[in-house]
Amino acid sequence: MIVACVAAALSMAGLNLLTHNLKGESRLFPADIAQRRAVVVVTFSKSASDEASEWTRKLRENQQKLTASIYQVAILEDVPSLFRSFVISALKRAIPGSLHDSFWIATSSAKEWQEHTRARSLGEAHVFLLEDRSQITWRFNGAFSERSLQTLLVALSVQKN
Repeated sequence: MIVACVAAALSMAGLNLLTHNLKGESRLFPADIAQRRAVVVVTFSKSASDEASEWTRKLRENQQKLTASIYQVAILEDVPSLFRSFVISALKRAIPGSLHDSFWIATSSAKEWQEHTRARSLGEAHVFLLEDRSQITWRFNGAFSERSLQTLLVALSVQKN
C-alpha cells in the first residue's frame, strides 16, 4: 500500500534515541542529524532492507534536488544479540565507507521508533522528511516509485522558507 502524507506534522521534539553509525560512533536521533532538513529511511526488518536500499540509492541520485541530507536507520532490536555483530559487519561490507556516517543502527527502542514514525507495516521501508530535527512533515512507506519521489520533492519545496 502506498501512503504519502504531507498533512499534519508529527512531533519528534524532546526525542533522543540512541544509535551508532557504521563507524561505531554514538549518535542520538534526531539531535545528531547534521542538517536542518533530512530525509530518513528506516527499516524494522530484513524484509524491508531491499526497499530501503532502493530508496536510499534513488535519493542519492537525486540529492541535488532534495536540499536535504539523507540518512538510513536499521532497527536491529529484534535481531538476537548473538547475531547482531554479524549483521553489522555485513552492512559495513555492503555499504560504501563514504556512507558509514549516515547509516545508523539502533539496537533498542523499536517501539519508540515505531510510535514516533507511525510505522505500521514493519516489513516495508519507512521514509520521512524531518524538519529542524523535530517535525516529520512528509512520510511514506513502501517500495520506491517516481511518484513518491515527486511528492517528496513537492513537500521539500513547500516547506522551504
